[in-house]
Amino acid sequence: MALALTEDAVAIRDLVRDFAKREVAPAAAGWDAADALPDAPVRALGDLGVLSLALAEDAGGAGLGPMELALVCEELGAASAVLGHYVATLAGRLAVFAAVAPVHPDLAAAAGGTLRLAAEAAPPLARGTDGRLAGRVDPMRLATTAERALFTLSGGERLVLVDATAPGVTREGRGGPLGLRGADLGALRLAGVAAEELGALPAGAGVRAVALTRIGLAAVAVGIGRAA
Repeated sequence: MALALTEDAVAIRDLVRDFAKREVAPAAAGWDAADALPDAPVRALGDLGVLSLALAEDAGGAGLGPMELALVCEELGAASAVLGHYVATLAGRLAVFAAVAPVHPDLAAAAGGTLRLAAEAAPPLARGTDGRLAGRVDPMRLATTAERALFTLSGGERLVLVDATAPGVTREGRGGPLGLRGADLGALRLAGVAAEELGALPAGAGVRAVALTRIGLAAVAVGIGRAA
């Protein structure tokens, strides 16, 4: 059976390939040297609509799927591993968020590249009688740069949103996974931090989010190998 990319998929691939060659590849070494991913390329991808490709249309996305995400992540990975890694992991975060709160303003901001969103399963976090959270989440991606953080509680059934810049939040950075510079892996410590209850995760939402991220990361690896 012959497999071929759709016209839309080819257009997306070519758009991101051109962007990566012009805007990403010349700057990637500088990002690695600074051990940080700047806001500019993330915002640019948001403006192009790339970050929201895999989001459903009712959540403000393009309603496309894993194939288009893989094409995007491969092209970005060939130019910058850390930017490809960011986009791949963001896809999963956005999918979880959209499954529960598809019209939330922070979802739109993260999909548009203007807000950095972290997300982790965090069953060890304790909730006080006032609903505030306490505990330490480790590992945590975007530990020092996230502005909002999604946590799944009660065995992964409930989704809450935390302002990661609020009083009571302590950030602990220690560099990227497997030496990936700029990926911002560390820990987040919460001490009596208010959380916005978003709701229960629908069945299968977590599985789809994990699958999107893994497909994206695999594509990043293909891009890295292609560029080597």
